[in-house]
Amino acid sequence: MAKAQIEKEVVVNKHIGARIRKRRIELQMTQSELGCFLPTSFQQIQKYEKGTNGVSSAKLIYLAQALQVPITYFFEGFDIVKGVSNFKYKDHPPELHRGNQIKNAKYYPDPQSVEDQVIIEKLEKII
Repeated sequence: MAKAQIEKEVVVNKHIGARIRKRRIELQMTQSELGCFLPTSFQQIQKYEKGTNGVSSAKLIYLAQALQVPITYFFEGFDIVKGVSNFKYKDHPPELHRGNQIKNAKYYPDPQSVEDQVIIEKLEKII
């Protein structure tokens, strides 16, 4: 495959991945939860979102269903003629990962427990 063709595929993969991530976060869904719909691992969802791996047409159908969007959603903002993405997306708020739950807990406080926040702050100092 020609180098230009591979570069265009990378742009498409990154565009689709950003659209997946944006919608997943809008729905307040974790990568693991989304992975259960396909079924696949959260690591594979990470690769889709980063554009490292392309999404097959079959997986795209399941993703559209899980994210409650039409298939066309994933291609919105992509200029097929120029081969460029016009979609800009920056994460707000930070993503919750299992390893970062203590660090990110202050962004997602539990309203039922102020005591937990004190414990979290103490753990953050240790980490």
